[in-house]
Amino acid sequence: MTLEVMDRFLENYEPDLPRYMTKSLISFQKSVGGYLPPEARRVTYLEIPEEGDEPIVLLGIIIASNMTEEDLERSKRPELVKEVQELLQIDTPAAWYRFGEL
Repeated sequence: MTLEVMDRFLENYEPDLPRYMTKSLISFQKSVGGYLPPEARRVTYLEIPEEGDEPIVLLGIIIASNMTEEDLERSKRPELVKEVQELLQIDTPAAWYRFGEL
């Protein structure tokens, strides 16, 4: 998600927290977990390759993974994805990303 999405979330749910560049990112990470469903409270950085350019780095909410069977089961719950999308006021579809090292 972009800083714009994070700023909108903070404006709606935590208007007293700082909202400028890195402060916005830190404030978002500290507060978003209290609003997300318990099974979707993991946040990660995503690096998306761009052909011939620097990769795009975004922040993502982890709803499911293939690390455990229980975690994988969450991928079959579209209502969980919808709840997170509504909270963040986005319609970005859920996607699978490969886990790797930075």
